[in-house]
Amino acid sequence: MPGPTERPENIVLIVDDNEDNLQLLQAIFDSAGFRTLKASSVAAAEAVLSKGPPEVDLVLSDISMPGETGFDLLRWIRDPINQVHQIPVLLITAALPEDVHRIMGLSMGAVDYIVRPINNQELVLRVKNALEHFKQFRSLQRSLENSEDMATTGRILAASNHEIRNIVGLIHICAEQALGSAGRDESMSPGTSGFQSLSSLSKMTKMLTDIAKDPHSYIHTERIRTSSCSVRDIIDNMLSLTEQKLRGIQIDRSFVSDQYYVRADATRVLQILLNVSLNALDAIEEKGARSKGRLEIKVTESSHDTLQIRVSDNGIGLVTAAKKIEFQPFETTKAVKGGKGLGLWLCSRLANAMEGSIFLESKGPGFGTTAVLELKRATPNRDTDLNINEYFID
Repeated sequence: MPGPTERPENIVLIVDDNEDNLQLLQAIFDSAGFRTLKASSVAAAEAVLSKGPPEVDLVLSDISMPGETGFDLLRWIRDPINQVHQIPVLLITAALPEDVHRIMGLSMGAVDYIVRPINNQELVLRVKNALEHFKQFRSLQRSLENSEDMATTGRILAASNHEIRNIVGLIHICAEQALGSAGRDESMSPGTSGFQSLSSLSKMTKMLTDIAKDPHSYIHTERIRTSSCSVRDIIDNMLSLTEQKLRGIQIDRSFVSDQYYVRADATRVLQILLNVSLNALDAIEEKGARSKGRLEIKVTESSHDTLQIRVSDNGIGLVTAAKKIEFQPFETTKAVKGGKGLGLWLCSRLANAMEGSIFLESKGPGFGTTAVLELKRATPNRDTDLNINEYFID
């Protein structure tokens, strides 16, 4: 017996402008154990297919009808914007069509032709064969989708582990700084380095907790909520969290306007900038010139409605010169030290979810690299602005 969500019979939609033909075909399919729906025109068929359940398993359509033809219906069904674009369609005609018509129908996605006069047994067998092939296709498609889901889950878990390692490294540095201040019996009041270290520890611990709590949240990037966010506030927070890690590196900041706001999720933008800044530090250290390391953070207008946050380093550069590199998982851009290729892939997912993008530019080995994050501009509105510190409060 079928399960609770399975239908005991296949549903065939018969499309023909002749009522006698509709009645005859319905009788044939009823006797073969099918359930049938009828439509006397292309418009009526589209209405049946558009309204949802009951789900149609196969369409059998006459070609020659007044107004729109079976070819028009087939073209509509195969349009990817329709939820029914994978349904098998058989075309029926009163005479063996010319080669050009037969080829046209098959090239548009028809799975078979039925020629009148109809042999009842042949018709049923052709329909059953088409349904079986479609069933096998859907089974294979679901298997591929499940495999892709598993692969994506693996990449997400690996990427979350990458983020955790980044934050743990920063936590270790801040903890050492806080312990050093306490060991020297220095004041831990607001404004001191010890207090700053404790504040950074609190924020990063919250970030770590969020990642560990739900690493799969990265899969569902549609959950990201956006609002008007201050670019300066986000960059200030990023530099505060990485202050100890970037100690000794020259930091140059360039803002055309302090009033730059983006439509984004502040904590996700912070996450992206942490990634690209730590990557820049790796590139500087790979070049063996930390004492002369330089990091430039520049905010510019790339168009009237888009801002670019550009993070440039004078590190080792990319393996090959490139004006724009986008990211795939497990494809690293690091020239010497190597990497898993997950951090920038995750950054790309997050940027895309905020209707933005991220890419790399470099003149090649030895010439440094620039990470470019593009986001939609927003109107400064401090009444609705998301304060990034809200993300670190339980």
